[in-house]
Amino acid sequence: MILLTGVALAAFVTSTPRWDPTVPLPRKVALPMDHYYSLEEIHSSLEKLARAYPDLVHLETIGQSRGGHDLVVATVSGQGEPAHKPAMYIDGNMHGNEIQGGEACLHVLDRLTIGYGVDPFITDLLDHCAFYIHPVVNPDSRVRFFEEASTPHSPRWNGRPWDNDGDGQEDEDGPEDLDGDGRLVMMRIADSDGGWVESEKDARVLRRRHPDEPGRWRMVYSEGIDNDGDGDINEDPEGGIDLNRNFPTAWKPPHVQFGAGPYALSEPEALAIAQFLSAHSNVAAVQSFHNAGNMILRPPAYRDDGEVPSADQAVYDQLAARGKSFLPDYSYLQTFEGLYAVHGGLLDWCYEGLGVFTFTNELWRTPSDEEGWVGSADVLAWLDVTTRAREWVDWHPFEHPQLGPVEIGGLDQWAQRVPPPELLFDLVSRNALFCLDHADQMPRLSIDDPRVKREPGDVSRIRVRVRNSRMIPTNSGMAALRGIAIPDTVFLELPRGHQLIGAGAVSGLPPRAQVDVRQQPFVVFDAVPGLGAVEAEFLVLGPGGRGALRVGSRRGGRPTKVFLF
Repeated sequence: MILLTGVALAAFVTSTPRWDPTVPLPRKVALPMDHYYSLEEIHSSLEKLARAYPDLVHLETIGQSRGGHDLVVATVSGQGEPAHKPAMYIDGNMHGNEIQGGEACLHVLDRLTIGYGVDPFITDLLDHCAFYIHPVVNPDSRVRFFEEASTPHSPRWNGRPWDNDGDGQEDEDGPEDLDGDGRLVMMRIADSDGGWVESEKDARVLRRRHPDEPGRWRMVYSEGIDNDGDGDINEDPEGGIDLNRNFPTAWKPPHVQFGAGPYALSEPEALAIAQFLSAHSNVAAVQSFHNAGNMILRPPAYRDDGEVPSADQAVYDQLAARGKSFLPDYSYLQTFEGLYAVHGGLLDWCYEGLGVFTFTNELWRTPSDEEGWVGSADVLAWLDVTTRAREWVDWHPFEHPQLGPVEIGGLDQWAQRVPPPELLFDLVSRNALFCLDHADQMPRLSIDDPRVKREPGDVSRIRVRVRNSRMIPTNSGMAALRGIAIPDTVFLELPRGHQLIGAGAVSGLPPRAQVDVRQQPFVVFDAVPGLGAVEAEFLVLGPGGRGALRVGSRRGGRPTKVFLF
């Protein structure tokens, strides 16, 4: 059974030399979390970090978006080659309107760069692990969100033209900023048979009318016109591929999973991630930031837990329990059973396709009584206090070219899905701690001092134990189930004149350990369990000498031990 060992912040207390919290950490690049960053500002910040910390931060363009924007990943690593250490991949802003994932990624970068060499926990983490941080998966739509009038729920997709309404035309009926104020809000029409009335809590807000009361308003969704003359408004906006429905695991065509695209990995943004992760088999943890709802989500997203190995589920449960130390107001859910079904999501592809423990955090939840559709009374009352309701547009008349007299008003794109900038730091800092704690539980292997016993006939019996001091095993149970586990190997290097005459796993640790039939000086293990160990034994013919033990583990590192026998 895996036991909780306390949150990673305990390292601040037990590590030496102790980090002094009264002394500001040295910051070479200012990354204030008091506003939302444009794509240009994010890329500029990444470049500044790479210049300021050349030994720590390396930038790589892993592809281009459909609109031609660079997809930039920052590698952060202390001592040692990043590819030889367990790594965590973190991304954000896969959905264009879920922008704060980009800021969450920037803040993780900020915490790592300012802490290295000063904060013992961060220093230890980066010397043993690497991070691959991809702040903006969907740059085209981030640009649109910042530069064009949008609703809180658009633009979600990437920019691939798509026929959302099935009329044979692509992207021909999107919303319009009718009154030219730079904000896309709602339209309503006075109608005694309409389904909406003013809320008693706040007359600015509409609620659904009761069966025994007359209506006051008919809702016509967000600002716009019927561009294609089919009687519907804004039913075919720009784009239409949901990048988080475009990955291979459980992918379904668009008539089954809306937004899936023509085939798995059809989109350059999703393909770039898949190629990057496939080329970096040292990735042992994945974190993807989305919004909204204050949730810690684990796989599966397309089915129930039937095939999830119990040991994997225990790891997920305990990582989430630790994470609740930082995110006590977040709900921990299995995506399919706790939220909704997703086919072709990154969450499932990373776990079932790569065997990597993966979380999606849904960032932010605006207070809501769910009374009405156009911003509940509770939401607006909360905004009145926190931001003086700057996100609210008062209802005002407009002569619609097709509908006649309407009123335009409601909450703009900066309400509901993203926190006010004044609260952004709290959100990203707590989620950064969740990431760092997850990363600290990636496999960390060490080699005990070998036990050497001299046998008759100039034979040495060398027994070695390899320990994993962290919760995550070097291979998940799902990786073994899918046949994609990358075995771990314990090598013995012998001095000249010595001969290996036998090698194998010590009985029971683990039962499926393999021995090379050619009697090469190594033993192969399916995995080193979390908070556990494996043990190998070598029989060597020859006089005593100096040997070396080396572990080769894609997700656990490459520790070595020199010894005399």
